[in-house]
Amino acid sequence: MLKDGDLDNIKMTSANKMKDGIYFGMSDDDYHTLPMPSRSMMEKFLVDPEEAWHNSWMNPDKPERTATPAMELGTAIHTAILEPDVYGELYCSAPKMEDFDGKTILKTNEELGNFLASVGEKKSGKKEDLIARALLYIDPQKTVIWEVVQREFLNEVMESDKRVLDQYQLETIEGIVDSLGRRKGISQIFEKGYAEVTIILTDEDTGIQYKCRLDYVRPETIGELKSFTLKGKKGLYKAICDEIVWNKYNLQFAVYAHTLEAIIKKVRLGEAEVFGEVDQEWLKEFLKVPKKQFFFLFVRTAAPYQMMAIELFKNTGGGTDNVYYSEPMFWLRNSLKQMKVYLDKFGEERWIDQDNVRELEDAHVPGVQYQII
Repeated sequence: MLKDGDLDNIKMTSANKMKDGIYFGMSDDDYHTLPMPSRSMMEKFLVDPEEAWHNSWMNPDKPERTATPAMELGTAIHTAILEPDVYGELYCSAPKMEDFDGKTILKTNEELGNFLASVGEKKSGKKEDLIARALLYIDPQKTVIWEVVQREFLNEVMESDKRVLDQYQLETIEGIVDSLGRRKGISQIFEKGYAEVTIILTDEDTGIQYKCRLDYVRPETIGELKSFTLKGKKGLYKAICDEIVWNKYNLQFAVYAHTLEAIIKKVRLGEAEVFGEVDQEWLKEFLKVPKKQFFFLFVRTAAPYQMMAIELFKNTGGGTDNVYYSEPMFWLRNSLKQMKVYLDKFGEERWIDQDNVRELEDAHVPGVQYQII
């Protein structure tokens, strides 16, 4: 695990860059504060450079969007499957009465009053007074006061900064974890490896350093976890194909596969390093083969919690690259080239491309000529 302050020691003195390498144990917060473009920023840069420049480059601390309930659930699913040890440290659920099966639960004023009367105490008064008197006689092995249970839970949450899962989220996560456990062939994708692995690589053509964060890596495999809902009358496979197309997951596949292959080659040549705690025997196996299998595991967030693992290939049978790999690689290279142009021309200033002027002829828009700046 990378400890607080480790990243500062890893920074290079030249241009305050990070060292190229593979980072195990980097926290999610540290990753997001790294001052370099990510795969998602590259995608945005191709769609609208000025918007990406302003929101991601000039205002790196500005949240891009507010997390929706679906996004929060997806993050919790990721943690439960990929980092089960961390899951218990980050998440909890509100107490339920069935958690205290076999114990007497005092919830209402009447119940508290009756209990006090049974021990010879006055049964009237405000609720907080009833609770205070009842606590003097409560045997916690037999009886609990519901308001005290809730109060203690809220205090624990505030002290630990845990995220509270509601009943729907809890049932969904438990259902998915149980479903995965019954599918041994699929569950092996996320075994004997490391979760949330960060790669930092300097592009050879442009000199731009960028970052990637892989869900899970094994010596021979990259695994990415995606949750989805099955809407309408779509079948499972059709819904997954739509997810891949709509979210441009082929771009993620190409960028991650290319970046991991490149950084492993640099590590083997001594041009990059490995940081964080990692088993050295495992690392030897991991570094042997730069080109790895690439799986997406899609999990449905509703019963019966279907899931499907899909392996993507760079090419088939040793032939030319598949379109879904070659096309996003073209996007990657062009995005980095555009960033290089803007950085060289404008440095850290707000980007306004004064040369981006187009003149329309009368033949295009009869009677109208104007410039777009």
